[in-house]
Amino acid sequence: VMEIMEAAWGSRGELQRRANLLRGTALFKGLPDAELLKLATALSRQRYYRPGVQIVREGRPGNAVYVLDSGVVAVHVAGVGRVSELGPGSLFGELAILDKQNSFRTATVTTTAMETVVWSLNRHDARRLLSADHLNDVLQQGKRLYAQREAVRTSQTLLEHIELFW
Repeated sequence: VMEIMEAAWGSRGELQRRANLLRGTALFKGLPDAELLKLATALSRQRYYRPGVQIVREGRPGNAVYVLDSGVVAVHVAGVGRVSELGPGSLFGELAILDKQNSFRTATVTTTAMETVVWSLNRHDARRLLSADHLNDVLQQGKRLYAQREAVRTSQTLLEHIELFW
């Protein structure tokens, strides 16, 4: 049985490493170990071997949240440009977890490193694996994170408009 589990999810140490990666994000930091380990079993690894690959594209439907394991990505918003750069341990795409239906990406996230590894967690798995109370906690935290990012984006847009008129 252990061989089957390790073939599907990796070693216990690798599973714990992924759980710790989730714990390090603002979205999942308050969850107990058991919940993080359940989510870690559902993570899918994606590896990119060159800069310039779009992981998510603004305006496209999205159904997964991503955690950056290694490498660097740039976040671009149409009409604004590059709004941030994210490194290992960063999370993006949280809006996909919040909505029960398909959400649409609010930014384009592009690799900037020669090798980038991200873990994705789809909406269905997150909602299926988390207990009701913990799912509610994650949804509330996700709404706060999204509101904070929107406030930053609005501020950046305003600053750019002010610079145009000076």
